[in-house]
Amino acid sequence: MTSTSQLALALLATPSEPQLNPGSMACDAELKQALGRIIAQCGLSRAEIAHKLSVVMDRNITVQSLYAITAAGSNNKVPADMCPAIKVVCGSSELLDIQASYAGLSLVDPDDTIKTNLGRVTQAIQELTQLQEQLHQELDSREKADIHLICTKHQ
Repeated sequence: MTSTSQLALALLATPSEPQLNPGSMACDAELKQALGRIIAQCGLSRAEIAHKLSVVMDRNITVQSLYAITAAGSNNKVPADMCPAIKVVCGSSELLDIQASYAGLSLVDPDDTIKTNLGRVTQAIQELTQLQEQLHQELDSREKADIHLICTKHQ
């Protein structure tokens, strides 16, 4: 099972704002299709998925309920708490990605966040090193100018 720290996902604003038009948040069909794909690609049987979902969601999830949710044309919806549970059980964040995208957000994996922060630190170090070199050069040129003045006064 995946640890809680591995599941920490950050939400970042994306350039596009969500649309507030009638039906613009109707993501049910997309979630159902994605859940069907995730279940098919998970590598576990529907019975294993249902059992593990039951454990992490603390309620009875059956194979039949998974079929009912993913059946084309059914009015059954993907329960909101199933989205993070599917991430834990099957390893896919696709359902969470879909939900976030409808809100104008995107999910970022913790490793990507660390890499981004490391990149920022590296860039800051390079900029500070360049500034340090410039200051050393300025100081050296001032010291040389001072020495030149002292030498010319003594001649």
